[in-house]
Amino acid sequence: MTDNMSKMLSENWYVNANKKEQKLFREWTLGILREREVNVSFIKADGSLREMTCTLNGDMLPPQKAHETNTDNPIDLPKTRKVSQDAVRVFCTENKQWRSFRWDRVKAIAFTL
Repeated sequence: MTDNMSKMLSENWYVNANKKEQKLFREWTLGILREREVNVSFIKADGSLREMTCTLNGDMLPPQKAHETNTDNPIDLPKTRKVSQDAVRVFCTENKQWRSFRWDRVKAIAFTL
C-alpha cells in the first residue's frame, strides 16, 4: 500500500467508525441502492479514485438468467456467492455490468431524492 493510499484511507469516516456505526452506514447505503441510482466514489485496489453510478433497484437490474440443467450433479448447479461484510456487489448502470466496492474505501456517496 502506498503512503498516499494509506493517508486517504486513514481520512475515511468508515475506517474510523465503530462497528455499530459501520453497520448502520451499510444498511442505510444498501437501502438507498435498493431504491435508486447512487454515485459512489471509492479508492480502487490500485489506489486510483473511481466514481461509479450504481444500483440494486430490481427495476433497473438485468434479468437473471434461468439456470437449466437436466442432471443432479452438484457441478451443474448454480454457484452461490459468499456474502461479505467488507464489500458490496452492485450493478454499474454506466457499464451495464456487476461491480463491487469495499466499504472501507468509500470516499463519498451522492444521490438525488
